[in-house]
Amino acid sequence: MKKRVIPIVFFALVWALPNVWGQNKRTETIIPTEGKPPGAFMVDIEYGMHLPMADMAEYFKYNFSLGGKIQYLFPNNLILGLTGHYQFGDEVGKDVVSNLREPGGSIIDKFGTYSDVSLGQRGFFIGGTVGYLIPLLKKHKRSGLEFRVSGGYWQHWVNIEVIGSEVFALTDDYLRGYDRMTSGFGMSQYVGYRHLDKGGLLNFFGGFEFMQGFTQNRRGFNYDTGEADTAPKLDLLVGFKVGIAIPFYTYTADTEMDDMRYY
Repeated sequence: MKKRVIPIVFFALVWALPNVWGQNKRTETIIPTEGKPPGAFMVDIEYGMHLPMADMAEYFKYNFSLGGKIQYLFPNNLILGLTGHYQFGDEVGKDVVSNLREPGGSIIDKFGTYSDVSLGQRGFFIGGTVGYLIPLLKKHKRSGLEFRVSGGYWQHWVNIEVIGSEVFALTDDYLRGYDRMTSGFGMSQYVGYRHLDKGGLLNFFGGFEFMQGFTQNRRGFNYDTGEADTAPKLDLLVGFKVGIAIPFYTYTADTEMDDMRYY
């Protein structure tokens, strides 16, 4: 009887072991359907166009901006980083050197000849930024609506460039009475779309931005009007930004399998 039982047990084990081993192997290769996306360091390069409003509209008609962000995109789609941009424009709403012009519009230089000046806007913003990305499709966890708020230091001024020979009234400290150097706390709100390509080649974003500045003229006195200028100002910009993103993904044990590398 014992001799009959031993072969039966032996063949049962031979039949069971491959199935157990195969089941374990299949279990190890199962990929979670709800995997955690990887975090990423991102470098954004952006270009924008804005229209001034409120106090800022008195001196400028529109401006452009060129800048970027260095930020980290967490696995839960929270975004933290630093941002900055340079502002520039060639159209002004007010001639701040009108008191220096002759009836024909020219300005007399140090040699007694006619010169002119070019007026425009220059400025910059630098600060911190917090954002959140909401995926629109379940399988694209790194593409969707992006909401962002930023805060920091904002400064802008009228850029005055003499065309021709030097004009005494626009040199050194005298220039400070005309350039409307203004600065203070600035903040912005942004809503747009961000796309991070699974293949890594097409990463872009674009959206609308509203910017507010609680500023003050740092010169204190305007030579063209002969009046003090110390009142607080509210500077507003509304416009849009577009740009490209360069992501550097940080994979962990939860996101290092090949099938989990969505981006």
